[in-house]
Amino acid sequence: MSKLEVTKTDLIDEICAGTTVPRSLLRVVVTLVFEKMVEQLNAGRDVKIRGFGTFKWVDDEGRSKGAVVYPPGKKLRFVPSKEKLKTRR
Repeated sequence: MSKLEVTKTDLIDEICAGTTVPRSLLRVVVTLVFEKMVEQLNAGRDVKIRGFGTFKWVDDEGRSKGAVVYPPGKKLRFVPSKEKLKTRR
């Protein structure tokens, strides 16, 4: 994956290449994980993945006009874990 963007399909391809799990099952699992993350975020909960980081809604006061943000006035923020930041340097 040398692109700057990574799609859900890219993630599934990477996981599929490193395992014997059928691609169809991986697609279902990855989709369910993302759906549950969105469900929890929309319910007002933070999603914390140990060793990776935290996803949470934060107030978005500096939003540009015409931006579509859900929920209104909020912005999704990802806070990486300190462990991951150390390994990226």
